[in-house]
Amino acid sequence: MFGEAAQENEWLALGSESIRKPLTPKEKFAAFEMLGFKPHEAQAEISRSTAQFRVIGGGRRGGKSTLAAYEALATAIQRPYSIGYAVAPTKELATRVFDTIWRAVDRAGIVCRRKSHVLMLIELENHSVIRGKSAEDADQLVGEGLDWVIIDEAAKILPFVWEEMLRPALADRDGWAMFIGTWEGYNWLYDLYQRTETGKLAGWEAFKFSSWENVYAFPGGFNDPKIQKAMRDTTNVDDFYEQYGAEPKRSQHIVLPEFRRDVHVTHVPYQEGKPVLITIDPGGPNPYVVIAVQDIGDDKLGFIDEIYERRVVTEEVINVLKNKIWFKDIDYGVIDSAQWFQERYTFQDLADVSLYAVHKTTSDFITNSIFLYRKYLRDPVRFMFYVQAYVNKKAEETGIDLSAVDEKLRKRLWAEAEYDLSAEELKDCAKIFIDEAHCPYTIQEHQLYRYHTPRMKGTDYSEAPRRAFDHSVDAARYLVWELKRYGPSRESESYFQ
Repeated sequence: MFGEAAQENEWLALGSESIRKPLTPKEKFAAFEMLGFKPHEAQAEISRSTAQFRVIGGGRRGGKSTLAAYEALATAIQRPYSIGYAVAPTKELATRVFDTIWRAVDRAGIVCRRKSHVLMLIELENHSVIRGKSAEDADQLVGEGLDWVIIDEAAKILPFVWEEMLRPALADRDGWAMFIGTWEGYNWLYDLYQRTETGKLAGWEAFKFSSWENVYAFPGGFNDPKIQKAMRDTTNVDDFYEQYGAEPKRSQHIVLPEFRRDVHVTHVPYQEGKPVLITIDPGGPNPYVVIAVQDIGDDKLGFIDEIYERRVVTEEVINVLKNKIWFKDIDYGVIDSAQWFQERYTFQDLADVSLYAVHKTTSDFITNSIFLYRKYLRDPVRFMFYVQAYVNKKAEETGIDLSAVDEKLRKRLWAEAEYDLSAEELKDCAKIFIDEAHCPYTIQEHQLYRYHTPRMKGTDYSEAPRRAFDHSVDAARYLVWELKRYGPSRESESYFQ
């Protein structure tokens, strides 16, 4: 063991720059040739990139996992003592990239010091280590410094797994990361893609390619019989273009379809001296969430800041709260009635903040509170005014007699209007705005909050959404339910009165 450690130190001392540097495109393609891997053009474009972080949205069977596997193996071969993880949401999914690496190692006859399919571990003769990892237990991702990370099916992984577990592990070795997956609506993977595309993330590059660009699987391209069959078999055309065409569409499973980053996310400055209301979703093992809200006029709410802390007790949250610039302006707080009794005394004693329990007066509170919250994300009356104006204009331009059109055409025109209305028009329909700089987790959860996928086609969704990405959203809907369902009922001087 001591001999191996000394050898590693010698390697690092003699050639640390070459050992730790990411592979150049020339080195990658040389390794691909040795391994017998010939990337199709969309894959090759990605491999020519020298960005440290790459975000890849691809159609199914497009070759995302295959490319990631060969890039990982190329690094392991040409960078002795390198360590990398192929991470996926579950152990079963993690085997997809890992198995591709395993087969490539076998085909190329690469000598290994250790190989274990059960442990998802490959150690090459040059001491490079490749591990398959599941994100189900995020804590087991902490520890090693990493040279590379592949995050497969990234849309299904909690964002904090990257931000708090994997990104820090790459820091000391200046390692690279590849995010791969198929779009699932406008989720955090697509958010990463957009921020990369618009140049907001330095050192990142974004790519997307369709299934039919994989000329090995679909030699006929878009007209390949397998692609055409998939299109015929897909009930919803949006699903086809998202799953095979790599064109993100609004997910059918999303709870808050009205939420749009370009509409609801903006700069919402704290207005000193104006009352602040806090809405709370206590955490325990889950995130403890506090959202600070101010009236921004015209019956609109501004989410100016958030506290989003994991594995903390109430006293720790209050310490964070008391250091916020807006703490002195807190009027009162709203909290889930299930936690009100145990939390109110702590907030009163330590922060001098009164908490009021949310009135859960109906048996279907979750459904009703979500419905009300959606109306504040987009005022349906004002929205229909813009939709009808759009439809009327479209009818005038095309000569359509609206009194004679059938219901199917009318619905299609309404659907077109929703996509074609400008962000400014939709902002005029919104009553909730979230500060981009201070509320990142609240924004993420609005994008990721989902219903359970029906087990069979044609069956109904569960009334209750998935218990994931719901902490900030729960706090937000408590707020709207309490203020707007019942109206102001506090004795304090409040801007909501």
